[in-house]
Amino acid sequence: MARGSDLSLTIYPDPSGDRAFENVCDVLTGRGARRDGTGTFVHGGRPIRVGPARPAATAPDERAPVRVLLAAEAFSRPESALDATRKKRVVAAARQATALFAAIVDRTRPLYGAIDIDTLPFPTPAELRSGRGDLGSEFFVRRDLLAQADLGAVLTRAQRTATEWPAGTFFASWWPFAGLPQAPFADRAAGNVLLGRIAVRADRQTRAD
Repeated sequence: MARGSDLSLTIYPDPSGDRAFENVCDVLTGRGARRDGTGTFVHGGRPIRVGPARPAATAPDERAPVRVLLAAEAFSRPESALDATRKKRVVAAARQATALFAAIVDRTRPLYGAIDIDTLPFPTPAELRSGRGDLGSEFFVRRDLLAQADLGAVLTRAQRTATEWPAGTFFASWWPFAGLPQAPFADRAAGNVLLGRIAVRADRQTRAD
């Protein structure tokens, strides 16, 4: 995960769920955030923004990912530059972000989603399948997708932790989210491509039904 100014919590909605944006907003208000405009909230004095995670030119057979942007000051320094107190603050911020992401995933049941620093458009299934997309090191995949083509095992081998959630599994490798000392990331390319293939099929099948 790269360091930057915004922490993004992004989901790729199930094709049958046409209220993803509204559901994400409902999760935020249910957790105490106050609306401050369309797609803008305030919680604990900090702004939260909700909107699309990529330009509007998404292919007709793809969904528009929904992204929640949070302030990411806590993640602006590498682990080596932090003392014990600051490391605890970073881990606490990661846990809060993960808890919010888990609530969003539980409400929306997306095909997949990720926590990352906001740097690039969120990858669609077709981009993952082609090798042009990367979910990063912290991501969620829905259980029915994990059960296909040994995807769960492929992702688990490339990630440091795998946590079961009601709708699927949350994978993490970056130290604040994995709860482990920082270590080199494994190659995620094969898992991204396989997830893309499976998600493309799931997307098309749901639309056909």
